[in-house]
Amino acid sequence: MLSNTGILGGLCAYIAMGQLAYAYVQVIAMAQNIFTLSFCFPLAEYFHQKFTAGSKAKFQPHWRSILISWNQIGLLSMFIGAILNIYEVPRPDIFDPIFNASVHLGAWFGILPVGYLLNFKAARLYKYLALTIVPVRFLIIPVLSFITASLFTNNALLISVITLIGMCPIGINSVVVTQLYKLNTSIAEAIFLITTIIFIFIAYPIFLFLMT
Repeated sequence: MLSNTGILGGLCAYIAMGQLAYAYVQVIAMAQNIFTLSFCFPLAEYFHQKFTAGSKAKFQPHWRSILISWNQIGLLSMFIGAILNIYEVPRPDIFDPIFNASVHLGAWFGILPVGYLLNFKAARLYKYLALTIVPVRFLIIPVLSFITASLFTNNALLISVITLIGMCPIGINSVVVTQLYKLNTSIAEAIFLITTIIFIFIAYPIFLFLMT
């Protein structure tokens, strides 16, 4: 289950800890984007093929379509950008307005699936299954994140950011992936809704209280 790191995590980090915390979140969120494209998309395609094959037929996955697809085109963009950065290729003047426009468009397209894909009636069918994720998301992972971060750094801000990221709710990207590969979207919707509500009204206020 992919967490809402970049958008909600970044916003909450900015509110609680300022611009540097927001920057930390975005760096970590980029790692999640790479993980999503390189691992989660192939995994979703694998389960899609397995479901399509059915229980009676002998499942023979098509590994080329699992490991490489047009849905992973973002990886190519990241790779090209990294190469240009390593070789210090100067950015053309026209880049800045295009980049600013793409950020706004990306934000809108990132929010659009929230309203378009959600099915509240279907999500209610899996509310009890969704509740089993709550102790993992809001207790086990934050504690492990705090302990792990403390082993590698004594930077209080960075430790707080990593702990906050550890308790971020399930993101809409989980719903998008299940919809894209025709998996059980309702489960992802239920977990997205319930964990987001708990985060906003319970987990994040507790986090802010402990920081003061």
